[in-house]
This record gives sequence, structure tokens and C-alpha cells, in this order.
Amino acid sequence: MYISARLFVASLVAALPAQASQYYDRDLRLNFQEHRTEADILFRVAIPANATAPFDVALQVVAPVATGWAGFAWGGGMRFNPLTMVWQNGEGVTASSRAVTSYSLPRMNPNAQLTVLAGSEANETHWKANILCQGCSSWMEGDQNIALNAQSQNSPFAWARSSAAPDDTSDPTSYFHYHDRRGYFDLDLRNAQNENFDQAVLNARRDRLRNI
Repeated sequence: MYISARLFVASLVAALPAQASQYYDRDLRLNFQEHRTEADILFRVAIPANATAPFDVALQVVAPVATGWAGFAWGGGMRFNPLTMVWQNGEGVTASSRAVTSYSLPRMNPNAQLTVLAGSEANETHWKANILCQGCSSWMEGDQNIALNAQSQNSPFAWARSSAAPDDTSDPTSYFHYHDRRGYFDLDLRNAQNENFDQAVLNARRDRLRNI
């Protein structure tokens, strides 16, 4: 069967994994590295400049309203690393810090603290979660300390989602259903660094408190 050069090149491009890109959030005043999944979910990561773990990280998730929940794995897999889960809750969002050592329902993770920041919202088509995580850049795997490298060009991350929402969307500890899609990707953390990270996060926390 004859395949044109154009179709052949197009098939190769379609087979390539999605590439990370740059995104600047004018409201948060933070520069993010961004990955768009095949489920049309955007995962964005921002970190302090020249950071050495442990350091705080900012995660932004933008998802279609058909997304019941979205999960982000800081170590590139389901097990043995912090999991940040977010979902829509009315006109806002709920964030849940989880972890698991086996392929089972992740439990609450007391070692990673999540704070919902200003700008987290939902409308008729999408919801957006702006999350500060303290404890997501460094964790223990057995007796070994694992940490993000702020100078890494290809830090591995993973994601998952489900079309089914958690049983109680207002409760971070709620039971949730198994994922129906998942994937893996790398981000260049050198391009996710922000000189103004601490001040930007402080402003976003203050703005959030004013609007509660």
C-alpha cells in the first residue's frame, strides 16, 4: 500500500508525546511549565528560582467540567510519591493530598500540605485549581529520600483522571472512583522557576482569604 510522505510525517507527529510548553499566569504572576494531556487537561508547575529540595511548589490544573477528578503524581507514578488530587466543588475546587504504596485507593498523606490559592474557580465549561503544595518536592521511599531537582530538564510526572466525581466533592477525604485515563510526561523545571515565587504565593493566599 502506498503512503504519501505527507501522511507518513503526519503519522509520526501524531505518535510523538505532547511537549511541555511555557505559560505565564498574569493573575498569579507566576511562570509555569505546562503539559496538555490527551484528556484535554492542563497541568502546570511553578517553583522558586534556584531552589534546593525541600521547596514549595505551585500546581495549576485546568480541566473540562466532564472531569470528575484529576490527579498529579510528583514522582512520575502512582506509588511511593505525593499525589495531588483536585476536583470541582460547586463554583470552586477541593484539593486532596494522597499517597499509596500499592495499587489501591490512595489514602490521605499527612506529609504533604495543600493550600487552595486565589483564582481557583469553575464555570460552565471548565474548572481551575491553583494549589500550593508544601511537601511535594521531597519524600521518602522506604529509607531513601527522593527529591525534585530544580535544574532538571526532564523531571518525570504522571497524571490520572476519572469522569466520575468523588462521593462528597466538599470533603478532601472523600472516597473516589478508579481512574479511567492516565499518562506520563516530563517537564523542564529550569523553565518553571520564579524569582518572585514566595511573594506571588503569599499574595494568592491573602487574596483567597479575602474572598472566603
